Amino acid sequence: LGYPAFQFYSPFVFTVAGYIYRFFSPSNPFISLKITLWLSIIIGGLYIYRLAREINKQEISALLAGIAYMSAPYLLININARGDFTEVVGQGILPIVLYYTYKTYFSENYSIKELCITGLTWALLAMTHLVTFVNASMVMGLFFIFLKKTNRFKSLFWVGLAYLYGFILALWFFAPILHYASLLNIDNLLINPAATNFLTSLPRLLAITSASFMWFPTSDNSLSNQVMSPS
Repeated sequence: LGYPAFQFYSPFVFTVAGYIYRFFSPSNPFISLKITLWLSIIIGGLYIYRLAREINKQEISALLAGIAYMSAPYLLININARGDFTEVVGQGILPIVLYYTYKTYFSENYSIKELCITGLTWALLAMTHLVTFVNASMVMGLFFIFLKKTNRFKSLFWVGLAYLYGFILALWFFAPILHYASLLNIDNLLINPAATNFLTSLPRLLAITSASFMWFPTSDNSLSNQVMSPS
């Protein structure tokens, strides 16, 4: 089918960064990386702000919610420590998905335009970071199932239609993954989460400061002499 191996992971965000590199920073790809990260962080904070304002109708608390999301420790760890480009952008798209799914659920007219926009946001999340898409599908699915509202089943039907539309839009990305899953390297990397539970002890989860147990190169960029960073 002509699929390169690279297409099995997050084509959307690399496409966006590639266009930014081509048209705005052709001499420095690092600038396009930073622009993409900044855009995702700002958009994520903006849509958390819009979602919070939609829910509680309070400007100040909505603004604080947006700022808190943009400065969340895990988001900053993904940028500064893990360098997880696709997950950071996925965390920026996730609030957009939340906002439009919430709007669709509480909509009064259930318009096709609203359904298509919501579905598109789900597709973009799926084509940016698959793990975030899967986790969001499970958590948000349970959230809306137990959320009480008049005509709840009709609302769930429309949210389900939007989700299905997003899945169909991303099917060109899902299909080869499902078909060639046994051949992908990730199939051999699945581990028992309990084996790494030292990373999620209760004191660490409640800590104000973050700690990383990842290995980093020393200042001379040598990979042969690595140290563990405490923060």
